[in-house]
Parts: sequence; structure tokens; C-alpha cells
Amino acid sequence: MASLANLAIACGVALMAVSSATCARAQDSPDFYKGKTISLYVGSTTGGDYDVYARLLARYMGQHIPGTPKILPSMRP
Repeated sequence: MASLANLAIACGVALMAVSSATCARAQDSPDFYKGKTISLYVGSTTGGDYDVYARLLARYMGQHIPGTPKILPSMRP
């Protein structure tokens, strides 16, 4: 019975520690990607379907990232 009581106390303490923890927030940094280039690695050869999708994604994805970085697709078969 003593081990069951110790387990219940340990679970209660762990629950209180988890429930009282605060959530971490990401920092606002809109200029972090400004003027930078992001490499988009694609695991196929040039001219295939994945190449077309990657180039289409790279063309418009940078507009949706704060700082509007340039995205450069790179084929890595």
C-alpha cells in the first residue's frame, strides 16, 4: 500500500508541474529572412514531375514567409 500511495503522490506532483508550466512563444522576427536565400532540396532528377512541382512551389512560397526570401530549388538525385 505504501508504494501505491507514493505513486499517487508522484503522479500528483508531476501533474501539478506540467499544468503550471507556461507555454514558450516564438519571437517575432520579420526581418530574419530578409535578403536571404533558402535552398529547397529535391530528391529527383531535373525535368521530372517533382522538378516542376518544386519550381512552382519555390516561385510562390517565398511570398508567404516574413522577409520574402528567395527560394532556390536544387535537384539532388
